[in-house]
Amino acid sequence: MALPYVRTYNEAILYIRLRPCGCGETEVRWQDVALTLDGEPARYFTGACENCGRPREFTLAMPEQAQPRNDVVFGEGATRSEVLDPGEWLSVSDLYGQRAEEVLSDGEFGAEDVSVVHYTLSARVSAVDEVLKFLPDNADVVPEWFFRSVPGRAAFEAAPGRFGRDALLAERTALWENLERFVKDYYGDGTGPTDSDAG
Repeated sequence: MALPYVRTYNEAILYIRLRPCGCGETEVRWQDVALTLDGEPARYFTGACENCGRPREFTLAMPEQAQPRNDVVFGEGATRSEVLDPGEWLSVSDLYGQRAEEVLSDGEFGAEDVSVVHYTLSARVSAVDEVLKFLPDNADVVPEWFFRSVPGRAAFEAAPGRFGRDALLAERTALWENLERFVKDYYGDGTGPTDSDAG
């Protein structure tokens, strides 16, 4: 069976986090090693669930040059994801938005929380960018046949209008402006966190 192919280390970690342990926990302190399987680069992830201690493992095909990074880019260039469909990507954006709201509403909002919110707001923009890659040139909507997963299909059926070109571009613009406002409010100089602060 062919391994799932991820384009970047960020996409690998996201793919894994969307497949939680049987107990429902997503947090694992992953260790990973580079492999070559059938002449192709891959990476083996292993770790223990932080809730129940159950051992977990994933083997993913991914470019040899894909390494951990501090920005929130899930896929370089215009190449579409092979592991998440457009409905899943828009749901990912929504999940990051919920996480940002949770942290912002915490009564003890501190410096560490600023980095978390900056990351999640950036991830929202990047996830919508991934949805836009499924729009063929000159198409007004993401073709329905791209929604091949159960959660992706559910996201499409719940709000098909969100997958139109104009709607996606408007959402992307709004999310980017929200990110810029946050950076201005919390960093002032507009530079955002340093690499060591991102996470």
